[in-house]
Amino acid sequence: MVLFEWLGPLIELAGYIWTLYAWWAGFLSGPLLVLLACVSLGLGIALSVMSVLLEQISFQMYPYFRQTLKLTAVAFLENLGYRQLAAWWRLVGLYRWATQSEGSWGAMTRKGHNASLGQK
Repeated sequence: MVLFEWLGPLIELAGYIWTLYAWWAGFLSGPLLVLLACVSLGLGIALSVMSVLLEQISFQMYPYFRQTLKLTAVAFLENLGYRQLAAWWRLVGLYRWATQSEGSWGAMTRKGHNASLGQK
């Protein structure tokens, strides 16, 4: 749990930052940067898509082929930005947990269509 849940987002984001820095500093060539990005995204996409297909083979939760196709498309797209954003959110959450600071959702005000709802 420590390795994957706590250190995972830190390692993932550090890898992205280090790779971009290495390219910027001249340690990596442009073609190698593109190759590393393709391999990284390709492995993420392969894992996501294979997870969907394994679930479909094992449990068949989605009876229609169209549903499986949509889920596979989302599994593909998830790796093109959302995964990196989720890693950032997880890192922020880890920092807040470590510093014991709470986040807030902001003030919520209830709104209703009928003020007499629930009153008899």
